[in-house]
Amino acid sequence: DFIMLIRDLVLNDLLGAPILLRGMPIDLLRKGFVASNVPTPYGFVRSISAVVKDGELRIDYEGLGRQVEGNKYEVLIDSPVVPGQVICDGCGYEVLSSNMVRVLHSGKFTIRIK
Repeated sequence: DFIMLIRDLVLNDLLGAPILLRGMPIDLLRKGFVASNVPTPYGFVRSISAVVKDGELRIDYEGLGRQVEGNKYEVLIDSPVVPGQVICDGCGYEVLSSNMVRVLHSGKFTIRIK
């Protein structure tokens, strides 16, 4: 149970699509973290890393998500940084609310939220 609790801080799937960082303490994000081979209903996420530095959240993600069309996958990010500017390499994005960002990708992306 404890391992699944930690997994859910990094990535949970309670809303039908993987959600990154939901409930992740900001202090942990300031130190940064890396997780590998995270199990999801969509397969294993090969790697995910995240860090908050100088007011910017950076996430590197490699893995699938909920398939939405062809070879596009959806991941949601529950950002502790309010998205004023989003820079995404390898993905498209949509800001859904003051802290939620929807990402469409093909299996690998890097996103910066400031």
